[in-house]
Amino acid sequence: DIPNDVVDMDAFWNASVHCGLLARALGRTARLTQPERLFVAGLLHAVGQIVMYNRMPAESRAVLEILRSDVHARAAAEQRIFGFDYAEVSAALLESWRLPHSLVEPVRCHLTPGTAVDFRHDAALLCIAREVTILVE
Repeated sequence: DIPNDVVDMDAFWNASVHCGLLARALGRTARLTQPERLFVAGLLHAVGQIVMYNRMPAESRAVLEILRSDVHARAAAEQRIFGFDYAEVSAALLESWRLPHSLVEPVRCHLTPGTAVDFRHDAALLCIAREVTILVE
């Protein structure tokens, strides 16, 4: 029930798949064990946005308005408007689904990969994949 004027769900999922494919390719290039987990992390890294769009559409519109002039301002805008960002919501959702820490931590930390403890490389590669995805959208 996400209002159509808030987000184009086809574009959202296309970007998520692109991010997942790119993250997996980066994982393979970096010779990480099990780079497939990066595909899943990339696919689900922004699922928290859906929750935010659904539960707080007016505030989400305000964030999206800021993004029209600066596509890299999402986390700062969300922190200012909501008091948290989509990465935190995404990670909490993945935890509630009982997905492994190897997915949750990179998703939680992909905006600030240096804060990852156990999967810092995964978080950094997911960060790169996200940034490239933003640039090509």
